[in-house]
Amino acid sequence: MTDIYGSHGIADYFRKRTIVFARRPDAEEAGLLLQHPDQPVIVLQKTDVDGAGRPIGYSEAVWAGDRVQFSFDAEDEGADARQALPMFDQGSDPTRPFDHARLLDVLARADAARLSAFAEEVLVALGSVEVVQNRTGLVMLPMRDTVQGTDFHLGEVLVAEAHIRAAGTEGYGMVLGHDLNRAMAMAVVDAAASLCQTPEIRSFLHSEAEALDAADTARLREIEATRVDMETF
Repeated sequence: MTDIYGSHGIADYFRKRTIVFARRPDAEEAGLLLQHPDQPVIVLQKTDVDGAGRPIGYSEAVWAGDRVQFSFDAEDEGADARQALPMFDQGSDPTRPFDHARLLDVLARADAARLSAFAEEVLVALGSVEVVQNRTGLVMLPMRDTVQGTDFHLGEVLVAEAHIRAAGTEGYGMVLGHDLNRAMAMAVVDAAASLCQTPEIRSFLHSEAEALDAADTARLREIEATRVDMETF
């Protein structure tokens, strides 16, 4: 890319935004990737800007979700970089931004009523919204056999999916079930957060994350109570 930009008189450029999300492929994409149309793909969108911050390049690539892995390494910026929390460990500091993977995980499991109400609040900042898709469908549920180390599909699950464009960014939502409104609310909050994780957005995410962690802990305790010690049994 440096050579291409250089041929147009652009001496330097910066990666302004990289967006990675999953969705179902269209018929052409599924055919080119030789995969089932209900198997999710990974979409990688990149936007480059020049030294003045003007957009100069955009690209979008579609990958087979079960055959690719992306690694994003942060530049070493001293103590701040070394003390950064790993993915999915956001801590309890309500001022700390969420990484995108954790953000989507929290939104997908957030309380439906609270998510919808919050989406209404942040929708104003997005302005005109283009709905790319809002639909239900079946996706394959991948699992891993930890003994053999092989992947397999446990079956299909019903999901609701939403994809929007607004204010120069995109938002994506996918939730279990057929609640299209909930998926759309997730996409709206995702788009708003991609522009800026305001204190209000961070507060909402941390509040929902704490509620989910508490529910998960309670569920694990209930499961632990059913454990059977086979030696004692």
